[in-house]
Amino acid sequence: MPDIEELEDLTSEILTEKKAESNPLFFTQKLLETLNLDDAKAKSEAVQKVIRQVAMVRNPIEREGYIDPIVKLLKVAKGTFKKLLKDEMTIDVMGHEEADEVQALKEEMKAKGITDDEAFDNLLNFGVYAFKGVYWSKGDKRGDIAITNFVMEILFHVNTGNDVAYRIVKLHNKYGFETVININTDDMTSVGTFRKILARQSGGFTFKGNDNDLIRLSEWLQKTEKPTRFVGILGYQSKYEFYAFANGVVDCSKLDTDKYWHAVDDYGIVKVNDADYFIPAMSKVYADKEDLFTNDKKFIYLKKLIEFKEWAAQYQLVYGDKAMASILFAVACINRDVIFKKLKRMVMFFYYGQRGSGKGTMIHSLMYLWGTPQDQLMLGGGSTIKATMRKFAQFRNAMIWLDEYKNNIGQKPIESLKNLYDGIGYERANTDNSLGTNTTAVNSGAAVSGQEMPTIEPALFQRFILLMFEPGKFDDAKRNNFKKLRDMEEGGLSCITVELLKHRKYFEQNYPEQYDAVEKEVIKQTNNPNIDDRMMVNVAMILACYKTLEAKITFPFTYEDVKNWMIENMKQQHLILAGSDDVRKWWEMVEFLFNSKNSNTRIVEGVDFELKEGKLFIRVQNVHPLYMNEMRQRNDTNALTKPTLENYLALDKNIYLDKVKHQFSDGSYTWCMVFKYKPLGIDLIKVFQKKHQDGTAAESIEEFEARRREKMKEMGVDEPDLFNPKNESGQVEDKDLPF
Repeated sequence: MPDIEELEDLTSEILTEKKAESNPLFFTQKLLETLNLDDAKAKSEAVQKVIRQVAMVRNPIEREGYIDPIVKLLKVAKGTFKKLLKDEMTIDVMGHEEADEVQALKEEMKAKGITDDEAFDNLLNFGVYAFKGVYWSKGDKRGDIAITNFVMEILFHVNTGNDVAYRIVKLHNKYGFETVININTDDMTSVGTFRKILARQSGGFTFKGNDNDLIRLSEWLQKTEKPTRFVGILGYQSKYEFYAFANGVVDCSKLDTDKYWHAVDDYGIVKVNDADYFIPAMSKVYADKEDLFTNDKKFIYLKKLIEFKEWAAQYQLVYGDKAMASILFAVACINRDVIFKKLKRMVMFFYYGQRGSGKGTMIHSLMYLWGTPQDQLMLGGGSTIKATMRKFAQFRNAMIWLDEYKNNIGQKPIESLKNLYDGIGYERANTDNSLGTNTTAVNSGAAVSGQEMPTIEPALFQRFILLMFEPGKFDDAKRNNFKKLRDMEEGGLSCITVELLKHRKYFEQNYPEQYDAVEKEVIKQTNNPNIDDRMMVNVAMILACYKTLEAKITFPFTYEDVKNWMIENMKQQHLILAGSDDVRKWWEMVEFLFNSKNSNTRIVEGVDFELKEGKLFIRVQNVHPLYMNEMRQRNDTNALTKPTLENYLALDKNIYLDKVKHQFSDGSYTWCMVFKYKPLGIDLIKVFQKKHQDGTAAESIEEFEARRREKMKEMGVDEPDLFNPKNESGQVEDKDLPF
């Protein structure tokens, strides 16, 4: 039995141990007596022991008071110590901060039959847990509260890149109903909005919790969601180097292998190079919305054994020489971004002809290269300008068909067509009250068709390559060839687009150089300085596609054949333009006003104009009001103002000579513009037979014809054949002369 002294020593030792257990500062001091702070590993272990001691202090004020002196003793950063302390402490959102209370909570859950460690961890860390197919939130003394009648799984978090994100969520309620929905991320921040989303779903899904419950639930579920990139524009994706169809993705980097195709799953998710992408068109999320993504669903890939050379040969066999340019236009559309990067423009094709001439069928055949052909947009129908422009933003490196063009469609549609060539989309204001705007991009090429040529403006006409169609009859051979082409097209020809994509990198690397060489060829062979540069750029743009790919794919025609055809076609288009532009309308109006039977609208030689020594002297200030009036009568809105007209007239140096003061036959001496007469192509020469006062002829037919020929010779024009110049009385009548 110990003596009194031994008993005092034992009691003191026990009290010291108790003091060390309850006082973290004392514990730290005792620990430092045997600790070498220079030993990093030993110091780390000691710090962790001290942190556990501090975490056991129940009073938060007392616990905070220990931190400063302890970090000084241990020589550690206060921020680091507090972070480690926070990690050590088991604190849940419901206030279960103490280890004994945590254990009590665990025992309480076991008593309810909840033995799942994951459920307990979720309750501890997030304040909610799943049990028996619903979510529960920790309640008061009355027990936990069921906040839903369902459980949910966030499958994917989709970031659209446009300041909008949403989640694809699977819901399963206790009644056995299951659905997959798309929820905007903003809609999961408010109970009211979240309940509205659930109310729209069939099967009965209910959220009974409050905002805090929703926040806790979202925090828990977001741990396992997969970040996913949104593919909102189908076609080529330069950032990811793949071509997206509605039903999957073609990995352009693996087209030389059999692993290039990646199909979407039931949710519209496709994995490419370890990244997830969401293509919504085929997703079961929208299975009950048949009218959604109707255009995208046509943009599909179908594996077929048809090759480019086989299809192109059959296409040309059916559609003839025009097919050469049309095939190259399709190649250009598939590589539109490369061409636009080089030239900052993309030519449009205009398919012109009467109903039944085959123009629409030819375009429709091209559209199979991107799956099931998209419906054409009717320029004369109900589509708005914005809707039309949005179509060109919907697909990248594809082709859009605009039908029923007419010259009276209005100025805004005309301007929009010109903008397509220049790659300019329409602008719309931001919806966030800022002063900025968003621009809808132009991503695809444009094929336009109609029964009227787009001659309303030269600037529009020059943005097209014109293909002209004439009605024809089909024989048995043509019908059989057409049927063979239709058999090829069944289901789509996107396999040919994919074949061309194999050479994407090669095209990108070689097109700029090939274009420069082809442009020089076109200019040299055209050899006509009057043809607008834009038209020659258009032709070179398309021909360069052939030169770039001729070493990679087999065309059914030679480069010389398509080059010669396209240059001749361009020359024909130029001749049409020369007779259709605004200046041409002016000269035609001058001729019309000269021959007018109305004295109030007729222009008179010697007063309004004069012909002399092969030159036309015209007082524009006199004729312009009559021209404007007649244009209004014809409902032609493209009349030129006088300053604009004079500027345009002076630009043509092949015709315009000068602006001078001239003495007219009526005695006036005034300013006028002077032009070469013959190149104008109009007839202002009218020679009248001299007559006596009684109306009888004062000169013979021979004398009259001599004067007429002399005048025509003076003006440098050829003599037309005369009709019979005599009437029954032997006199010459004006109406019998073709001038």
